Amino acid sequence: MGNESRNEIPVLITSNQTAQLLRARFPLKIGSWRLQDSEIFSSPQLQNLCIKMVPSGHVLGSRALVVADTEKESPEHVRFLYTGDFITRKNGLIPPLTPIKCDILACECTYGMPFYEFPPIDVLRKGIIDWIADSLQKGPVVLYGYALGKNQEILSLLARFSEECTIICDEETCAIADVYRSAGIPLPACEPYKKYSRGKFLERDSRWILILPLGDRFNDRYQKIDAVQCRRAVFSGWTLDERWLSRWNVDAGFPLSDHASFSELISFIEKCSPSDLIFLHGDGTILKRKLMERRANILKGHVSGDVRIHALQV
Repeated sequence: MGNESRNEIPVLITSNQTAQLLRARFPLKIGSWRLQDSEIFSSPQLQNLCIKMVPSGHVLGSRALVVADTEKESPEHVRFLYTGDFITRKNGLIPPLTPIKCDILACECTYGMPFYEFPPIDVLRKGIIDWIADSLQKGPVVLYGYALGKNQEILSLLARFSEECTIICDEETCAIADVYRSAGIPLPACEPYKKYSRGKFLERDSRWILILPLGDRFNDRYQKIDAVQCRRAVFSGWTLDERWLSRWNVDAGFPLSDHASFSELISFIEKCSPSDLIFLHGDGTILKRKLMERRANILKGHVSGDVRIHALQV
């Protein structure tokens, strides 16, 4: 990403799928960017280095950055790996990130505390589906996730309910779901909330499922559904923290996460075996201690705090 003058339109180097998501989410802003969808790129400033993007598993189109020497014999010598948000377990929708041996690893540690351990995905999915099926016997259901990624994963679990009840989503979740479908990811049909914004679905049909962004839990736009006796659930790795879960006033919380758990972070870092480790988006203090306890001996240097990588200096 860069520009040679202040008046030049900035170039965003991104995956093709991320470019599609940007167009779907920010149609009014897209004209101020110049998108370059490329999985491998280099420039004279990088000298003998090549940068490539590999799937990170977080959401559709998300990528980790791999910086490797171009003059080394195969296998390539990876100088630097930037994970961004990532997962290492399979969720059935997005390919996970596999460990890559590297000199320097910049790794997220969103869930860098030992109690952030998620149940096996099959067990979790069954629990979610059983809860929804039971709740629908009592009335409509409202599910809260994140518009990008999480809500599409929630939607993928609703196929078995799509014939017996109406599935409604906020407009942004619907637009992103269309991009997922165009990428070959099967999702059941959903209808935009604006189609029912006058409350018609509240009167017509008690068997409906509404998927909303978590940030809209207390949005005035959706307060009319409070008049209906419905069951609510929130989906996030943070639900393992009871204090966090209690603020949302819901009936259930499920730790459906698109980040690595604590033990997955430990395993990933050890398999990458970097000489230097940088923690991003969280406090890596306990992770570092755990790694040292396991005698991984991979930390020759450590950058403390929430480090943000703005540019790679070569």
